[in-house]
Amino acid sequence: MSRRGQRANGPHGILYVDKPAGPTSAEVVDWVRWTLGGQPAGHFGTLDPAATGLLVIGVGFGTRLNPYVASQTKVYRARIILGRSTTTADAQGETLSEQEISESEWLAAIEQLPGMVGLHALPPPVYSAAKIAGERAHTIARRGESLELAPRPMTVVSISEIASDRTTWAVEATLRVSTGTYIRSLATELGRRIGCPAHLGELRRLACGPASVGSPVVVSGFHVESRPPSRDGKPRHRLRWTVADSTPEGQRSALLHVLQSPASVLEVPVHAVTPNEPGADLLRRLCEGQTVNRSDPGWETSPGGECVGVVPSVGEGLIMVRTRAPDLDRLRPDRVVVPPRQVRGLSETDSSTHQPSDALALDPTA
Repeated sequence: MSRRGQRANGPHGILYVDKPAGPTSAEVVDWVRWTLGGQPAGHFGTLDPAATGLLVIGVGFGTRLNPYVASQTKVYRARIILGRSTTTADAQGETLSEQEISESEWLAAIEQLPGMVGLHALPPPVYSAAKIAGERAHTIARRGESLELAPRPMTVVSISEIASDRTTWAVEATLRVSTGTYIRSLATELGRRIGCPAHLGELRRLACGPASVGSPVVVSGFHVESRPPSRDGKPRHRLRWTVADSTPEGQRSALLHVLQSPASVLEVPVHAVTPNEPGADLLRRLCEGQTVNRSDPGWETSPGGECVGVVPSVGEGLIMVRTRAPDLDRLRPDRVVVPPRQVRGLSETDSSTHQPSDALALDPTA
């Protein structure tokens, strides 16, 4: 079977993985690809190697949702250590500067932290996945080249559950932030505000959009083994999923069991239809690239005019639809996630023989 055929006939959806400390996000994705027999996969937002927590991974056609998922807010539990700055802005880097911390400075950090809610313009860490002329910043930094990253907008939506540890001069908090926000940059900024060096000691991602690391469908329980470093000295790791059957077949079966519908990551309401309902024909027409009217049978909006999602009972038809400005009475397909051929039979199929699978999400923004 060709690679294109494998992709079309393989599994499609979303996986939620509780990433352990050590491996890169790319190494976790590689493990998913290997377990699913080479099916394409990609993550929707990098976690640093030392960070843990929720990594959202698209599988097959689910990877096409990246523009929508990557823009969702994320929630982290962060531990910031005062008195030391590092080359990487976290605990893994080499020391740049150190300073004795007084209790007054530590108390000042606790008081300053809630005031960091809002919009910031901060440079990403040099050792980060930020791109410069198409190349990752950490790749340039590892070559020993000096670089300065321009400030970027980062938004802290909320800060809660603040805690502190006097023995290590640390402060902890739960932060809800916008996409593109580097918690390491916020840790450095907190230190700057109180006049002392600081770095990010620990980081755990708790949520991404509607998905939470505490969900029962999250893949967790990994044993991490170190492997010989790559030619450029980059650490490498092997992951072993200890919760599932250790055989390749058992691991694949267990992973498919928790593979979620792509609709699970979309922050829109969902409305179910059967293949013989008018909504199924609307879905078919949109998948074929047609523009439809809001008044067409099967179309619904919330009292505020918000578009709703449609779950077809056959196929894996997931498309994103956006209103066409300035004519808000018409809709056009924005992104077809699964090819139209898989949904052309929607209105002719007996609904009693199928179960709902994926969703049509309708986005009212222009």
